[in-house]
Amino acid sequence: MPGYVLRNYLYLDKQMVDDSLSAVEGALYEETVVQTQEKGRTLSGDVHAEVPVIGGAGVGAGSSSTARTEITKQAQITDAAKFQRLYDHLEIEESFQYYDSIDSET
Repeated sequence: MPGYVLRNYLYLDKQMVDDSLSAVEGALYEETVVQTQEKGRTLSGDVHAEVPVIGGAGVGAGSSSTARTEITKQAQITDAAKFQRLYDHLEIEESFQYYDSIDSET
């Protein structure tokens, strides 16, 4: 869907939108997860030294540290968003009938 459709509703039958959307999708969801991020950091170091007197024996030391933070955001689904989801379902199914003109004689 290119761009955004911004609407200003004079009247929106919320119960009808909820009922129709739940019939199409099988359930009505009140919240959705918008984004989940995982931030990680790993620190490591290594020290290695050879002592020639012992014949090339090595001494090594290392450390590693990992810290992770998970961020989860939740968003409330507004009535306008529910209407748009319902509209998108109906548009995909070609359930709309468009008329070029309305004439009282037909």
